[in-house]
Amino acid sequence: MYKILFNRKKCTGCSYCCDILPQMWTLNNADGKADLFEATKVNEVFFTQITDNEYKQNFDISKICPSKVIQLKKL
Repeated sequence: MYKILFNRKKCTGCSYCCDILPQMWTLNNADGKADLFEATKVNEVFFTQITDNEYKQNFDISKICPSKVIQLKKL
């Protein structure tokens, strides 16, 4: 299992995450930033657990994110 950490405050809204994995990420029309489905917010960081199967695509997303606001941690 892994955990995604997402600093939404620093998101620029490029939508790469939403385009690659729309079942986990969506673009919020109100402010143009990404939202991570079913995430919990602690301070300014959202997080959620993902399976090993979801890791690869989210890892790829974290590498192409121009804001570098997505991190993955092994639990």
